[in-house]
This record gives sequence, C-alpha cells and structure tokens, in this order.
Amino acid sequence: MTPQPIQAVDEPWRDRVNQFLKQSQLAEVDALIVPLTGDASNRRYVRVIPRSGESFVLALYGKSFRSET
Repeated sequence: MTPQPIQAVDEPWRDRVNQFLKQSQLAEVDALIVPLTGDASNRRYVRVIPRSGESFVLALYGKSFRSET
C-alpha cells in the first residue's frame, strides 16, 4: 500500500501549480502533486507525478523578482 500525501484544505500554491500545468501542458491537471521538503529560501518544491510519463519537480517562488544588475 502506497501512502498518499495529506492535502490541506487551503493551499493557494496548489492553484498556481495547476494553472502552470494547464498552460504548459507538461502534465495533466489531475496529476498527483506531492509537496517536498523545502530549503532555507522562500521557495516551495513539489513533485508532479503524471498519470503517464515520468515525474518531475517544480520550484515555486513566493514573489516575482527582478534583477537590477
């Protein structure tokens, strides 16, 4: 039996991932999205496991940023 990740009721980042998957067509919107342990930055990492094909990792940034240099 494979454990399934617990999904919180309010996860606004999940909407961003679903929107990206829909626009990019990298995976089906109903792909399994598994939150991963983060690092010391403000990024969030998720593994996307599509119904077909190989899984991949996405990094989500909290806010947009611009490099001034």
